[in-house]
Amino acid sequence: MKLRYAARIWLAGVLALALAPLAPAQQPPQQQKPPAKQQEKEKPKAKKVWTDDDVSNLRRPVDKYEQDKAAAEAAAAKQKEEQAKAAKEGAATPPEVKKEQQLKPGDFNPPKTLAEAEQRLAEKREEITLQEEKIKQVRDEYFNEKDSDRREDLRKRVERMEKDLEDARGELKKLEASVAEFKAKGQPTASPQP
Repeated sequence: MKLRYAARIWLAGVLALALAPLAPAQQPPQQQKPPAKQQEKEKPKAKKVWTDDDVSNLRRPVDKYEQDKAAAEAAAAKQKEEQAKAAKEGAATPPEVKKEQQLKPGDFNPPKTLAEAEQRLAEKREEITLQEEKIKQVRDEYFNEKDSDRREDLRKRVERMEKDLEDARGELKKLEASVAEFKAKGQPTASPQP
């Protein structure tokens, strides 16, 4: 008898605990709050929309070579467009363009003086150092990234950056050869001032 009584009490307790969440809780008397404050709290903050201007302000000088390459490609495309337009109109000669603008991004424009060659050589060495640092940063980011899509994007970015670095090293070798050629000709290191 005691066993049945204990089982009934236990069953009643289990049912009470199981049904407790279903019973509506008593609410304290509601105080009227201003609806404006409640709406402000519920309203999510607007997310910032990043523009190219915002992103370009965040870029470091390391990224300059990418911008220069894009600018050179844009200039080449514009020149081709102008030439096509001039040919379409029947112009006999294409518009005058500086030699630097005629070069494609991978072309090499040889320096005219030893001073120019040495200056460009120093700039190219600094650019290569910055490119190597940037590649190292992106590789580190790649190895720390867990998202496979983001990792794939980073891998492709590293490949593009390595190709640019290879091109820069090739240009560095050409500049070094130009400096050696100028020195072999006996040209002074500083150009004479008038």
